[in-house]
Amino acid sequence: MKLGIIVVYMVKEENEPILTFHLKTIEQYTTVPYTIYGSVNRLLPAFRKQLINHPQIKTFELPYPEFRGKREHAYYLEKLIQRALQDGVSHIVTLHVDSFPVKPGWAEQLAGKLSDSCVLVTIARKNFLLQYTACLFFHRDFYLTYKPTFHLSEEELSFPQYQQFCREVPHHAGDSGFGYVFKAYSQGLSWKTLQKTSLEVDAHSFSTKYHDFGCIYGDLIFHFEGSFRRPESLGKKWVLAKLNLPPFFYRLNEILNPMLPKKISNYIRKRLVRGANASYVRREFLKDPESYLNYLRTGKRS
Repeated sequence: MKLGIIVVYMVKEENEPILTFHLKTIEQYTTVPYTIYGSVNRLLPAFRKQLINHPQIKTFELPYPEFRGKREHAYYLEKLIQRALQDGVSHIVTLHVDSFPVKPGWAEQLAGKLSDSCVLVTIARKNFLLQYTACLFFHRDFYLTYKPTFHLSEEELSFPQYQQFCREVPHHAGDSGFGYVFKAYSQGLSWKTLQKTSLEVDAHSFSTKYHDFGCIYGDLIFHFEGSFRRPESLGKKWVLAKLNLPPFFYRLNEILNPMLPKKISNYIRKRLVRGANASYVRREFLKDPESYLNYLRTGKRS
């Protein structure tokens, strides 16, 4: 196997420890020949220098597109995949800056899930497909044969086959990568998913079952998700988060949700429950990343 790891490096200054750990775990746990193909558009100079000097990374400053957001991210991924294929990689995996492997042999295990009929591996939560590009693994032949795209055009979204796909496959169509799964579906091929495996165990009156931030999937890949974008300073503002009350808000929302106006219910869910959870995950991880990951996998602090 010759693995191409595709990453769009957009990193804020406060996320330097997460970037460092991302690079460390890839180096520590990747036991096959690999190269990271990373875009450095709009990256801070200090981080750019760190990546350029890394022996396993090829950096690219790609032409800037006219659009931003998820479409921009997908555009860079597409360009990087093409560069990796030119180098002759046999397998490709997309990761985010806030997603990384948690144990040795992760790439071999993902490759072992592929076959002639099963062409993709990605992540899911309770069989709902989302955040695909936090770990989207495939063989070069799939890409070269079927030319998948990360998003679908407006015309493709109106196809009857896509409407059927929507009825049969629970998924988030706004996330980059759903076009890859649809391409497999439309060709009569299959995919496998890494389900959330973080243990739902209590620690300091907090349980991982109350949030979907900072989870491990398939006991192979960790993904911060929204807590990556939430600076630590926000956690200090959230006194409620520091008191570790997400379980209280979670239960409160469950009880009151049927009785409250939708706007109020959404505020409790998004601002109190999600805000407190994201700040908690970020704070706990940054204290001791290896200990926190071990806790998610085993229920014990290392």
